[in-house]
Amino acid sequence: MGKKASVLMIAVLSMSTMLMAQSGRSEVSVDYGANFSKESDGNQLAQVPTTSGGFLAGYQYALSHYGSVELSYGFTRNSQNFTIMDAFTGFQSSESVQTNVHQITAAVVIKRNVRKLNPFVLAGSGVLLFSPTDTANNASLGASTQTKPVFLYGGG
Repeated sequence: MGKKASVLMIAVLSMSTMLMAQSGRSEVSVDYGANFSKESDGNQLAQVPTTSGGFLAGYQYALSHYGSVELSYGFTRNSQNFTIMDAFTGFQSSESVQTNVHQITAAVVIKRNVRKLNPFVLAGSGVLLFSPTDTANNASLGASTQTKPVFLYGGG
């Protein structure tokens, strides 16, 4: 393992230990994750997205013993790589669009203590914002900023 990876791992473990020591009505979390997107092809077009890493930061405030509200923000950056083949000439051209992806959500969390278990359900909504990083180049490719609504649900 490289020196940078070791330092990063120690920092993440230290931060998670500090965050777990919280008590009271407020709770803060920071998570790291990876995005694995599916490749697709058809009609003389192949799309190969990159694998990327990102983070999710959250804040939860307990309204009562049984419920809380949660706000979160996530970020990742990936590229969509396209290879286009002309059906008549067989000529191939390649283009790439790099995009920042922002996630902003709010949710209500309902929980109940059952012996030593703490089951919960959550529901909320928010937005996903897709924002190309090179607007001059991406405009010629037809790439533009998009905002999409999302529905958030879960349990555990």
